[in-house]
Amino acid sequence: MDNQSIFKYSWETLPKKWVKKMERSEHGNRSDTNTDYLFQLLCFLKLHTYTRVQVSIDICGVDHPSRKRRFEVVYNLLSTRYNSRIRVQTSADEVTRISPVVSLFPSAGRWERKFGICLVFLSSIIRIYAVYQQIMVSRVIHYEKTSH
Repeated sequence: MDNQSIFKYSWETLPKKWVKKMERSEHGNRSDTNTDYLFQLLCFLKLHTYTRVQVSIDICGVDHPSRKRRFEVVYNLLSTRYNSRIRVQTSADEVTRISPVVSLFPSAGRWERKFGICLVFLSSIIRIYAVYQQIMVSRVIHYEKTSH
């Protein structure tokens, strides 16, 4: 099954409220979804016979300060069975919570902790600015120790 077949099957099978927009290309398929349906969509893509996404390659976060829903989260997925890549995107504002997908893709936990958006049910939330702040504090402490 190629990218085009997976795209067609997904579009015909998925509930329309789960997907805002779908695009296909020779490099993979892209789906835009609402944060409310992200987990269901990823569950479908992982468990359905004609998609079988086994691997979360990575999760990326993009901050668009000029947008109302400024944070865009991109899940890059791979179906090794069908040699197909699928990108799932969702957007959130500062207070919108996104369900973690670590129960579907264990490797996602590492990526989910890295972003400056709220994630529901995540055991340890680390935000970008907190990590940056820790780095800066450790540099100041190191500088103070070495400058005396």
